[in-house]
Amino acid sequence: MSCKNKAEQWVESGYHGKLVEIPCGRTGVHGEVVLCEECLHELTAKYPQGWRHHPGDTCIHGTYRDPMHDCCCWKCEEGIGKEYELKCYCGASIWAPLEYEVECDRCGQCHTMPANEDQLEEYNQDVYDHINAARFTGKIRIMRVDECGQESCVIVVNDDAALEYVIAGVQQQYPESRVFTEREESQRFMANQMLLDEDIY
Repeated sequence: MSCKNKAEQWVESGYHGKLVEIPCGRTGVHGEVVLCEECLHELTAKYPQGWRHHPGDTCIHGTYRDPMHDCCCWKCEEGIGKEYELKCYCGASIWAPLEYEVECDRCGQCHTMPANEDQLEEYNQDVYDHINAARFTGKIRIMRVDECGQESCVIVVNDDAALEYVIAGVQQQYPESRVFTEREESQRFMANQMLLDEDIY
């Protein structure tokens, strides 16, 4: 990267020295590329991990590879491959390589990562369906917001076929309110989630 600006560099000469101007992007007196303040600021924002040798060159874990030093990523040094997101039945996300055994930090359950990405996607979908089945009771709550902005439940509907008729009746009964629906959440599920969160903290 370079521009038409001049970059300043300190050059020592005996017991003294002086500032010399060098075109931005050129090699300086010490063998490194010299940049003006504008280009330096722009590159710092673009490559916060560094840019001197290999701009943006990161490992599979997102750690910058600096050829001037040893690899800074302990996961690469340990031979750990790319990590994928696995959903736990408690609702937490776990990151680990494929075919890797990992323990959930939230609930302590042990998981074995699937062998490939397709199996991982199927597993996560099954967990998502399982969580939704436990989270919701299958009933629909008809809610209303009154003119003061207070939200309240009017009625709980078990039958989806009668839902639109019940909503029409509620709208007729409370014409000044905004009526909407939401799925009823299981109180047991919510209590279990609160207990898990308390165990973390």
